[in-house]
Amino acid sequence: MDRPGPLKFWFLQDYQDASGQLVNKEKSSFVVGKHTSVGRTLHIENELKMKSAKLPIKYLGVPLHKGITRIAHCKELLENFDNKLSSWKMKMLSQGGRLILIKHVLNSIPLHVVSVTNIPVAVVNMINLMIANFFWGTRDNKPKYPWAKLKRLCKPTVNGGMGIRSITDIQKIHAMKVWWDFQKGQSIWTDLMQSRYGTRHLGEVKPTDSPSWRRICFIHEEAEVMVIRGPNSITWKHTKEGVFTTKSAYMALWQQGGQCII
Repeated sequence: MDRPGPLKFWFLQDYQDASGQLVNKEKSSFVVGKHTSVGRTLHIENELKMKSAKLPIKYLGVPLHKGITRIAHCKELLENFDNKLSSWKMKMLSQGGRLILIKHVLNSIPLHVVSVTNIPVAVVNMINLMIANFFWGTRDNKPKYPWAKLKRLCKPTVNGGMGIRSITDIQKIHAMKVWWDFQKGQSIWTDLMQSRYGTRHLGEVKPTDSPSWRRICFIHEEAEVMVIRGPNSITWKHTKEGVFTTKSAYMALWQQGGQCII
């Protein structure tokens, strides 16, 4: 079957044929290099039937950008926290009420973002500070004295904590999920990653490596102790079926570090 247009424009149809997923061109866009001419960009728009965009952009609430994730890329995430807290500011809430909102609302805000990328430590610290200040409350528009560190509040109630989930540990869990998928190699993504990085040691990281590969490498040692390797198999220690689940990883990390992440 003859295909119209240059070879480089066939990939969308090839992707649809291979994955069974259809590309919505009205909601899609593409990014070109900074030295690409306007005429070339317009030609690509005409061939692909979609608009061009400039990084950083947002996809399903997650920032897409070149290089590592920086504070500026997490601006909207921080604004979501600030907007929620501002909407509750004038309400008379008990400390128990604030705890419920933290567990069921604030802790849910970053879940989608941290499931696909690591946010900077500085952003995690900002979020932790907002959560801590909200939990302890304010007096005369100033935060009250925190009688316990947030790390202690993230412990289970049976261990003297408040059962608040640790964002740092949640990031680890989702990094382990990416690591597990790479190890199993049962998707188009893992085939791509293994073809690009498969011959390299998992601890070897280069500045030009993708964020996904860096994430896999950084969690490798911590995840490796949680599996049993056979000649041609890998088994997750913490489930009867030997398959990774986020809940089992939560429990394993909690037993190691004592923080509450479920």
